[in-house]
Amino acid sequence: MCTVTVLRQPGRVLVTMNRDELRTRSPELRPSFQDGWWGPRDQKRGGTWMGAGRQGLVVCLLNGYRRGEPVRSDPAAPSRGEIVPAVLSRPGLPEAVHWLRRDFDASRYASFLLVLADLEETWELYGSSHGVDAWRREGPDLMVTSSAWVRADGIRSELFRRWLDEDCPFQGFLPEFHLLRVPGLEEASPLMERPEAATRSITQVEMHSGGGTLRYWPAPAPDSRQPGVEIEFKV
Repeated sequence: MCTVTVLRQPGRVLVTMNRDELRTRSPELRPSFQDGWWGPRDQKRGGTWMGAGRQGLVVCLLNGYRRGEPVRSDPAAPSRGEIVPAVLSRPGLPEAVHWLRRDFDASRYASFLLVLADLEETWELYGSSHGVDAWRREGPDLMVTSSAWVRADGIRSELFRRWLDEDCPFQGFLPEFHLLRVPGLEEASPLMERPEAATRSITQVEMHSGGGTLRYWPAPAPDSRQPGVEIEFKV
């Protein structure tokens, strides 16, 4: 399970992602700049779940869960984490969407969900053995979540709606929505927690004309405020 929000103001977009993973998963490598993009990396397989490129594009990767598809991926399949760097190698968002829809072989990977955002627009794409479906998301404030447990999607959607109704409060740099861990609903909360898994980190990219800031919170808690890593960059 993972959760992404995209919040827009004139000349600014804020993308925040909770990464939910097994506690036994290898430690994350903190964000750095490599091969033309900024972002954290998976220590074991080297890929990433979120990155920002020099062209002003932000990409988030979530697992795909559609009815009839296997919940667990084939161990022999390539890592989905290599998709984000490949997308960030495109010149911009329109070119990335075109490449994913026309030229990218999604059948090599377990099903996945991508969120692409720049200062102008947001796209959501779903990749599977059937190819890549893409649709443009409208509106200034969006939430995307992915879970094998269907009820979790509904719970997070309702929590996001309530957060919007409360005038979008923040805790430091973080939308409070990303720090919600509701008693009795810990498994489905944005700041997820269960015996074998939890929200391992929160990564955020704030993009504006001319540059951006990447922030990273390892092992976040409901009272988290200051990021463990903050990187400013130019685009």
